[in-house]
This record gives sequence, C-alpha cells and structure tokens, in this order.
Amino acid sequence: MFDLRDRADEQMLWFLAALGLYGVAQTRPTYQGAAAYPPLMPPAPAPEVKTAPTIIIDPIIITGRIHAVDIMARTIWGEARGEGFEGMAAVANVIMNRSRISSRSAKQDWWGETIEEICFRRISGYYQFSCWDPRDPNREKAANVRDTDVNFRTALSIAMQAYSGALPDRTGGATHYHSKSVRPYWAKSGFVTADIGSHLFYQVA
Repeated sequence: MFDLRDRADEQMLWFLAALGLYGVAQTRPTYQGAAAYPPLMPPAPAPEVKTAPTIIIDPIIITGRIHAVDIMARTIWGEARGEGFEGMAAVANVIMNRSRISSRSAKQDWWGETIEEICFRRISGYYQFSCWDPRDPNREKAANVRDTDVNFRTALSIAMQAYSGALPDRTGGATHYHSKSVRPYWAKSGFVTADIGSHLFYQVA
C-alpha cells in the first residue's frame, strides 16, 4: 500500500525536474510499483563555455590561429607600430629579405629557414627581433595583441602582402636595421641602404 499523495508528490518532482527547477539528487520512493514509472529527469547540463585555443611558442603564449603571416604581423607590430605604414613595411621587407637569402645560402643555419624561425630564432643569445626578448616590454603586448588594434590590422595587411610577394622592398635589400638612438656592433660591417622613420636599414656582409 502507498499513499496517493506520495505518487502525486513524485509526479510533481518529475514535472519540476523537466523544467529544470528541481535537482535530481532526490531518492525515488521504493513503494511497490514504483519501477513502472520513468526515472527522474537529469538536470540540464551547464552550457559549454568555448575558449580560444592556446598555443605556446618559444615559450610565448599566443591565443588564436598561428601561422607565418600572423607571426610576421606580430613582429612588425612589436618592432614598429609607431612608425606608420612605411616603417612597418620596412620591417616586413627585412624579414622577407632574410627569408629570401636564407633559402639559397647557409644563412638559414644562422637566421632560420621559415618566417617563424626568422622571427623567433636567437643569435648569440639574443632574438633577431628585440620585441621577442623576454626583457622587452613589447613581448607580452605583441604576443596578445588582437585585430581590434588599428596598427595590428595594418601589420596584418602588410604581412599578407609581404608573404604573397606583393610588397615592394623600400629598404634596398636590407637585412638589418636599428634605431637611430643606438649603434650596434654589427653596423660597422654593413652599409646603410635606407633611412625610414626612426630606423636605419643596412646590408651587412
């Protein structure tokens, strides 16, 4: 024997569970005939929160899709976002000139073979492009900048043009550059090919 009120209560629990208003951790009545009723409905699963994939590179954490154009754009942005289109395009020219020379000489063992290697490889303990140096405040910014930044959108456009071979070389074949405020040791073995913004561009033997 069981009280009809028990059955009415259980049916109300089913109804509330169906609406997501009642948890399912309740114990079902064990009266005779209870097996004839369907089990209580499980709670609706929590909505899945999708996050952008995280990719770790050397060992910079960059979210989103990573490829040569993206890496080049981040390097351009980190090195010359304050230099306008011409200054950023000149940095892209240097990256592509290193890639071109590396592909046909032993320089690939020095600078790197791919765009990613050229942007990230260290030479004598230093990154080829200082914005990726762990001590440089631009490192974290360049790793995480998004296309909501107008200068990064410009950098992406430049990188796509450079990667496709559509970007003219305004540096005269330069493979190096430096800020006019410094004088690196390697400048002695090269000659200036262009003066663009706050940077001097060189071909170095």
